[in-house]
Parts: sequence; C-alpha cells; structure tokens
Amino acid sequence: MAKKQRNKKIPGAPGRFGIAFWLGAIFWLLFAAGAGYLGLRAYRSDLFRIRDIKSNMAIDADLLRGVKGGSLFVFNARALQKKIMAANSDFKDVVVYKDFPSRVLIKIIRREPYVQLKYNGYFTIDKEGVVIDSDPAQVENLLSVEITDCPDAPVKGARIISPQLRLAVSLINELLRRKFIQRYPIESINTSSARSTYFMLRTGDPAAGPVQVIIGDENFGRRLFIFDNLMATRIKGDLGMVKYIDLRYKKAYIGYKR
Repeated sequence: MAKKQRNKKIPGAPGRFGIAFWLGAIFWLLFAAGAGYLGLRAYRSDLFRIRDIKSNMAIDADLLRGVKGGSLFVFNARALQKKIMAANSDFKDVVVYKDFPSRVLIKIIRREPYVQLKYNGYFTIDKEGVVIDSDPAQVENLLSVEITDCPDAPVKGARIISPQLRLAVSLINELLRRKFIQRYPIESINTSSARSTYFMLRTGDPAAGPVQVIIGDENFGRRLFIFDNLMATRIKGDLGMVKYIDLRYKKAYIGYKR
C-alpha cells in the first residue's frame, strides 16, 4: 500500500503571514490611532471654532443662530444653504463653504427683476418666471406684462407657468434681438388675448399719451420690420398724433388721433 505523501515545508519559504505583514499592520494601526487622536484634538481645539461669518448680502440673524462657536470640522454647510434658500425667495443661489481655520463664507446670487406681471395687482418675476415680490403698486421703469391666466394669488418663490407669459417672453426676446426696446420706450405688453397681443409705446408727450402697437401672436420679426418702415416713411418718427398701429395684416393700419 502506497504511503501518503506529506507536504514538506521548504526551508526559507515565508509563512502565510510573515513578519513584514505584521509589522505593516501594526504600523497602520498606530497611524490610524494617531490620526484619530490628532483629529479629536483638532475638533476640540479653539483654533477651529467658528468666529466669523462673511456674506456678500445681508442675511436674517435668526438663520445664522448657533453657527458661531461651533467646530468648523463638523459644520454642515449644505444644511445652512438650504435654510437660507427656503427663507429668501429672491435668492437664486446660495453657496456656503468653510474657510479654515475659523470662518464661514456665504456667497449669494439674487434673482434679478425681469418684468412685473399685472394681474390682480402687480408682482415682479425673474427670467425663470419665479415670483420675487408682490406689490399692488406699479414699479417705476420696469416693463409691465398683463396676462389673465396665472394663479389668483401668486406667492413668493412660486414659478409662473402660463402660455400668455411664454408668448410675452417670445415677444420680448424678439424686441431685444432687434434692439427695439433700446430705440423705443415700451411701457407695457398685453398678451391676455393672443391674437390681439399688443404693446404700448410712450411718445414723450404726456398729453398725447402712449401709442398702441397691435402685433398679434406670430411673425414678430417681420412685423417689427414693417413698423420700422412706417416710422421712416409714413409716420416719420412723429408718434404724437398716432393712436394705434395694427401690424397683423399684409397692409399695416394706422389710426390717428382726431
């Protein structure tokens, strides 16, 4: 009967866990313990206590309560960011970050007024249609857009989703592209009836009042081109005697004041 062969250990061959492995393990354990100790010392150190909060815009002091005096290591920048955004509908973005060893920096981007919507009073929105503020009084030198299809009481921070507003924005974009607003003082746009969309031009003469320019809901570029031709030929830049201009048809119609 054949004898079973036994595995013989080759002289000089390393074991499963050699001395180098154990030395390395001990080194990393000591390193982790030392790092943890230093981290604990840093956490408890007054050097990293939050002493200063810097912001490029004013913030309600209640939102920053409890921040000063805490450790910058465990300070939750994301939580403070959400808190500030929730309390300020006129802020478009807020960035909060740690400035070691002892300061918190806050950078705020405020929403810029784009137009004021006229609907049960006036309220200001930005380019994204977000309500910044509401006020029953009209804001001076801010383009007014009159619509009829938005919520009864828009709240700050809400986004307005309105076909009439989208139409107004399309018109505004074309007016800007053609530098029309820079050349003519537009005071308001009305898209409450898409087919009869119009804007009002100031004439510079308070006694004469504004001129209604009816442009409809399509072909804005072509119709504004026709308006420019009318100003250069028939009207000759004098809007004082003009009551309305209708650009919706192949032939433009001008209504004069009597």
